[in-house]
Amino acid sequence: MKYEVNGTMRNVPFAQEEYDARLAHAKKIMRENGVDILFLTSPEALYYFSGYKLSWYRVNSKKQWNYYVPASIAIHVDHDNFAFMDVAGEEADVCEDTVSKDIRIFTHAGRPTYGISGNAGTIPLGGTLMGAIAKNLKESGWLTGKVGIESEKHGLHITKLINNAFVEEGTETFNASEMFDIIRQIKSKSELDYIVKSAKIADVAMDAVKEYLKPGVTENELYAYAAYKMSLSGGELAGCAFIHGGNRVLRGHNFPSHEKLEQGDVVIVDLFGSHQRYSSDLSRLFTIGDLDASRYTDDQIAFLRLAEKYHPLIREKVQSILKPNMLINDFTGELKEFYKELGIWGKQFWLGGYDMGILWPGDCCGGATVYDADMDKKDQRFVPGTAVNFETGFWVIDTLVFYEDKAIIAGDTPWDIVSV
Repeated sequence: MKYEVNGTMRNVPFAQEEYDARLAHAKKIMRENGVDILFLTSPEALYYFSGYKLSWYRVNSKKQWNYYVPASIAIHVDHDNFAFMDVAGEEADVCEDTVSKDIRIFTHAGRPTYGISGNAGTIPLGGTLMGAIAKNLKESGWLTGKVGIESEKHGLHITKLINNAFVEEGTETFNASEMFDIIRQIKSKSELDYIVKSAKIADVAMDAVKEYLKPGVTENELYAYAAYKMSLSGGELAGCAFIHGGNRVLRGHNFPSHEKLEQGDVVIVDLFGSHQRYSSDLSRLFTIGDLDASRYTDDQIAFLRLAEKYHPLIREKVQSILKPNMLINDFTGELKEFYKELGIWGKQFWLGGYDMGILWPGDCCGGATVYDADMDKKDQRFVPGTAVNFETGFWVIDTLVFYEDKAIIAGDTPWDIVSV
């Protein structure tokens, strides 16, 4: 998607006004907390404020790469634009695929530049990008107080690298890891619409599973076909994917395998649709023909029979109680009582969910919102702008989206077990 920024067309998912509103909101929260400068290094933070998207951000690499990290955004309450900082090799992406206006590119001493600007300075031999960034921020007058860093988002060696670079420039840091989660917790309508679109893309994946699932297909092949269909529908590389069947069924978060699925197998398909890096979580249960009870334990069979019998009722109940701005405790409390009425309370894995939104491969549980039926969320609400997944506890998962005037189940695929 192309939008104009500073007279040039940039490949970013939102118009400039959306990014301006995010920056203004961040500064408001920073002022309320007495923070002068926020230094952001997580992939989701860089994407949220600028549109920057890479497949390798370097910040989750081993310490041997410390000289090369991190790409970063610095937000100062007294400056109109955030500063975006990265190495020369990524200059084209920063200039063409972000809304950044204050771009600071660093070159390495002893390496050819091939016409790259290196407008922010050179990383000396034996030095680090982080050291050059801290020096640049100091010289440009940005280090006017303590620096808030995402010290809980990366490995300890990255946190130390960032902290030590600022300390060497005479500036202290503090842990501002939760501040970014708070800033982005409430999503715009445009963000919510992307999340809903990603759920429709996940629906396409479930249709693909119904089409392709048969004896002899491996879990990996099934995922590849579903991913192919999602790509044709506007999807992209998802954050997570779990497919497990046969005697691997009812496990946790394992990768799809090369095991061939057999007649009579139960298959759990948990896929994250993704559009413009905004994701939704859908999980459904399938059987290849009639369930072969000989392949499962009595407990597994009993669990699957509960899922088969009650999922349509649970969806109907969820749909009936959803409303904008509802108390989280009201939602989970009503469902807990409903499960008790059905006689299935305590037989579920987990009745709850967590924040949906910007997602990179590696961890599907981003964001600050986590809830379940045993948590007391006090006066916390699913305020407009909230998007979370909802796990029934019986291996069906969907995404709930809360707008100003409505609250919806984003996926259209029924919650019933499907026999193919």
